[in-house]
Amino acid sequence: MFAARAGSAGLSLGTYAILSRILPPSDMGAYFLASSVVCFGAIFASHGLKDAAVRLISESMGRRAAGEIRRAVVVVLELGVCAVTLTALLYMALGHFVALSLFHQETMALATGLIAIWIAMAGLQGIAADIFRGLQDYGSSALFSGPPSLASAGILFPLLLGLLIFSRSSTFGTVLRLAAASSVSAVVIAAALLLPRLSRLPRQHPRTYRRMEVLNLAWPLLVSNLLIYIIGQADLWVVGIFRSQQEVAVYGAAWRLAQLVALPVAIANAVVPPMIAQLHAQGDRDQLESLLRRSATWGAVPALCTALLAFALGGPILRLVYGGFYSTGSSALTLLSVGQVMNVSAGSSGFTLMMTGNEKTMMSISAICSLLFAAGELMAVPSFGINGAASVAAGTMILQNVLMLISVKKRVGIWTHARLFPVRP
Repeated sequence: MFAARAGSAGLSLGTYAILSRILPPSDMGAYFLASSVVCFGAIFASHGLKDAAVRLISESMGRRAAGEIRRAVVVVLELGVCAVTLTALLYMALGHFVALSLFHQETMALATGLIAIWIAMAGLQGIAADIFRGLQDYGSSALFSGPPSLASAGILFPLLLGLLIFSRSSTFGTVLRLAAASSVSAVVIAAALLLPRLSRLPRQHPRTYRRMEVLNLAWPLLVSNLLIYIIGQADLWVVGIFRSQQEVAVYGAAWRLAQLVALPVAIANAVVPPMIAQLHAQGDRDQLESLLRRSATWGAVPALCTALLAFALGGPILRLVYGGFYSTGSSALTLLSVGQVMNVSAGSSGFTLMMTGNEKTMMSISAICSLLFAAGELMAVPSFGINGAASVAAGTMILQNVLMLISVKKRVGIWTHARLFPVRP
């Protein structure tokens, strides 16, 4: 999983480095916004079924009920296909309004259909990734976790590299077509890996997961995931609404680099949720706390080192990756990195709540923090620009993680945060 996440992050960074050299800053800003909308749309398209799949499959595996596993996978896939289709149609209807009225991006409006396809394919990849994760097939899960997933990024990167080498420039529409095609190809690969695995599971099962039962479990997870995304990444949207296209490009560059600080917790969250569900079902709190605190500790060390590097060399790093125009985002990069260090140090506290039956507590925390985030961003961005956006985003992220830590201790009886000193594995 580490190799896959690191590979995906590297390919994603390489993709943006190429795009900054073949697209003008205005189109680069549009691409940052489009990819952010796709991430949000993929979460909405999954309708919380991703995390519901992990929980249901992991609990069934803990009971050694192979038939239940098959039924859970089938129901999640049926609901997932319907959900991503409806989400794509919804974006087709609202995409022009989002692009023109909110972000003032005519290029995004012209690519509404491509973005809708991209959203649907990203949503399907996410559902497939979490089905594999529930089955504890981390190799397959690693290919499709994202966006961007390793599979789609691995297809898109060489295509863009070819554009850079042979034409030295491109258009926003061409890049969107390549991104959508890469996601479609990744979904075909996911289906080729998952369907044979599903056919080998027995059809007999003592328990029938009903669709409404799965949806009742999924909707609080959906709300929590959407609100978490808003806190973590919707600051780019606010910059897109109130600031110039060039500032959007600069902030998007800093924002993408700051995601590298959070890479350790992304790796942990790709692995530990099924273990949380199983250990909680078995009542083994000591082992659960040991697992979570160990993963948080070893994740905090590289996160802190990366954040210190961003603080010391933020401008030169932005210049190296994206070009000289983007080096003015160094202050925003530092502020965003501080928030991500806290995000990593708190460990998998949010997933602990969601995998132990406390998804509504998680939803309440996310709702409170989202309201504070929205109010803060609306006040800060018009006056203080991208540094104001980064300050509010980092502060809200720190508050959210503190509240989640306290709630996990109260509800589950364990801590998930990093220790002051690394522990032995």
